[in-house]
Amino acid sequence: MNDPGCQSRKTELDIQECVGIGTKYEWAKRYAYTIHSNTHDWRQKGCKRSESRGNEAELESGTVYDDYHVYGAWWKSPTEILFFLDGKYLYTITPSVDFNIELSLKMVVETYGWNPPKNGQDGMNSSYEERTAYYDWVRSYTLEEISTSIPTEVFFIVNRETGKKIRTRSNIDGDNIELVPASWAGTPTKWQKVNAENGYFHLKNVDNGMYFRPASRDNGSLLVQRPSFYKGDSTKWIEIEVSGSPNYFYLLNKATGSYFRPETGDTYSPIIQRPTTYSGTFTQWQFIPVNPTTTLGKVALKGQINEISIYPNPLDDGNLSFQIPTGKSFDISIFDQQGRVVYSAQKVDSNLKISRSILPTSGLYIIEFTSEDGVEQRKLVVE
Repeated sequence: MNDPGCQSRKTELDIQECVGIGTKYEWAKRYAYTIHSNTHDWRQKGCKRSESRGNEAELESGTVYDDYHVYGAWWKSPTEILFFLDGKYLYTITPSVDFNIELSLKMVVETYGWNPPKNGQDGMNSSYEERTAYYDWVRSYTLEEISTSIPTEVFFIVNRETGKKIRTRSNIDGDNIELVPASWAGTPTKWQKVNAENGYFHLKNVDNGMYFRPASRDNGSLLVQRPSFYKGDSTKWIEIEVSGSPNYFYLLNKATGSYFRPETGDTYSPIIQRPTTYSGTFTQWQFIPVNPTTTLGKVALKGQINEISIYPNPLDDGNLSFQIPTGKSFDISIFDQQGRVVYSAQKVDSNLKISRSILPTSGLYIIEFTSEDGVEQRKLVVE
């Protein structure tokens, strides 16, 4: 990729780079056992210094030629390139400069001045068949946005302290969100999640299709509704589980870092923004399905599920821990946002730890517990 002019530069993206087995450099010998990826910003002499950034991961198969592998990269943005091995996410590289020039695809076998062919079996002197690289296919993709609402069910948003619901007052842009009695069940009280990214979501009203957000960043700001094309951070929320009460959560706004709660417990009280130091039951919420269903036709395990502790949640690094109540046994499955199983274990009857590394990307996961009595799900946010 070339950028014309005296600021001439060439950028290079290596999805998988291997150096032959005959190299004398110890650091290069590793390449035969890894997926090794690089981003380069090459500059002409006399211009800005060339810079490179890369990463690598070991192959379970041993060498690159001991097994068939699928290597992939997602050029997500000028500052973010994600790399994959055999369909699993490995790491992200942030290039030293923005990757904002058109890419072309090259597949090469080459020699280097710093590592020229030598006499003997160094790879380049092997037979034609042994010096040939084989590719089954090469594919490139254009990403298209699809609907990924999670979950698809319609629910009420219920306040723990008052037991009341929230609703939209009208179809007017900018109108307030307010508290109403638990017995109210009209469409203004019904909501859906619309997935954003990394576990965040918009809350969409079923009646008018609008999202809600704080009117400003100020403490005490009213929550108001805005059309669904308002997709900025102010309309994005994430669940923060209440310690010791896994059925309840705080709703944290991405833009302001604040929770929300009713101003008072009275009917028609406006809903306002408050700092996270407001951690009482007024700021705690629950999603109650409008038409409750149970997975696989089994009964819910609400009583038993409350006895299971999952921490930390959100999960950043390290291990995810499960504390299983004495005398109980569950099958545990973890699903990603596409419904794929990323982890499963059967008849877990004692405390369990699993590594963050099994959860390939940041975002929202569903943990499902199944026993002879039924099935229940919990949400996990991975940062």
